[in-house]
Amino acid sequence: MTIPIAGGHLRALVCASVTAAVILGAPYRVFANTPDWFAKPYSYILINQDIRDALKEFGRNLNVPVSLSDKIRGQVRGEVRAETAGAFLTRLAEANGLIWYFDGSVLYVNSTEEFATQIIDAGRANGAMVIEEVRRLSLMDDRFSIKSTPNAPALRVSGPPAFIAMVQQVVSTVQPPPLATADDPRVRVFRGGQNGEVTEHFARQEDGTSTPDTRQRPPSVRTGAGSKQEISK
Repeated sequence: MTIPIAGGHLRALVCASVTAAVILGAPYRVFANTPDWFAKPYSYILINQDIRDALKEFGRNLNVPVSLSDKIRGQVRGEVRAETAGAFLTRLAEANGLIWYFDGSVLYVNSTEEFATQIIDAGRANGAMVIEEVRRLSLMDDRFSIKSTPNAPALRVSGPPAFIAMVQQVVSTVQPPPLATADDPRVRVFRGGQNGEVTEHFARQEDGTSTPDTRQRPPSVRTGAGSKQEISK
C-alpha cells in the first residue's frame, strides 16, 4: 500500500531518517548523470505492497516507463518513505536486493543477482572511443564500469543487463568503415599491335614494391575502329 503524506510531516520524517543514516554510516548516494526526476518530491509511504506493483506505481507517479526483470518477486521488506523520488528508489532497491539503470527513457530494474561482468568484442573500434561515446550520450552510470585494454579490441563491462546491452549497442554504432581491399592487386598494362599484345602484371610484394611479370598474350579481335574484343576460352 502506498500512502501519500503531507509535506510538513514528510520533511520531519526525512530529517530523522537522514540523521539516523549519518549515524549508522549510510550516507545518501549521489552519482554522475543523475536522472532529472531524481530530485522531484515524492510524498509517499510504501507499506506491505507487492514489489512489482510498487515499482510500477513508482513509474506511473513520475511518468517514467519501467521495465522489470522476471526475477523480481515478493513483498516489499519493511516501510519505505523518502522526501525525493531518488531517495525513495534507492531505499526500495537496497532493502529488497534490487539494482536499477536509467538510460534516459526507461527505468530498468533487476535483481542484484543479475549484476554481471562481460567481455565485449570492440571490433574495429577503439575502447576509449566507445567509453567517450557512452559519456557523450549521458549513458554512463558511475555505479557500473567500462574498462578497455589498449592492446586488445575488448571491453570489460560490469553492470546490470540493460547497461551491458547499452554498451553493446554503442560498440556497434561507432565501428569505423572496413578497409577497402581490391579484388586483384595487380595492374594490367596492354602493349603491342594488332598481331599480339604483351601484358605486364605488376605483382605487389611484401615490401610494397612491384615486379613486372611480362607474358605474351593472344591477339585480340578488332570489331571496328577503335574497338577491341578479348577472346575468352
